[in-house]
Amino acid sequence: MNLTPSLSQASARRPFATQVQVALRPVPIVRLRLALGSWSNRHFEHTLYPLRTPHAQRLGRYAAAFDCVELDILHHQVEEEGKLEDWAQQVPKGFVFLPKMHKEVTHGGAELDKTQVAARKRRAEQFLAELEPLREAGVLGPVLLQFPPSLKREAGWDLIVRLLSLG
Repeated sequence: MNLTPSLSQASARRPFATQVQVALRPVPIVRLRLALGSWSNRHFEHTLYPLRTPHAQRLGRYAAAFDCVELDILHHQVEEEGKLEDWAQQVPKGFVFLPKMHKEVTHGGAELDKTQVAARKRRAEQFLAELEPLREAGVLGPVLLQFPPSLKREAGWDLIVRLLSLG
């Protein structure tokens, strides 16, 4: 059995729901997905795609081998307009992108005043809005929240709860 947060029924129907229940309940693992943090790493030549495969063809080759990929790049920068739509068109049905929440939301300490929490919530909401092209195309998977290893357990849990209650 795996312990995962229990979302309200409204949250389960709406990908960007604003209410999260913080109760844990046991649930069976239904499906596992294996993803890499990128599809364009040069070390994948000779394994995922032939040597000198054009960058524009690498996502398609990756998607032939995996059914999801972490979008680590979104943790660091905002992609240019149209890029997410382009990616969505290059993958087959059933493939999903796993975007990593922008570091402005997850990094920078946990001891925040109300103004700082509000700023991070606004940035999180902006990030989720930027993902709309993936959601519309049906290729948006779970959003990953990766916190720095320096985040202490108690302060980290408090920060996670405050960020997940984006209302």
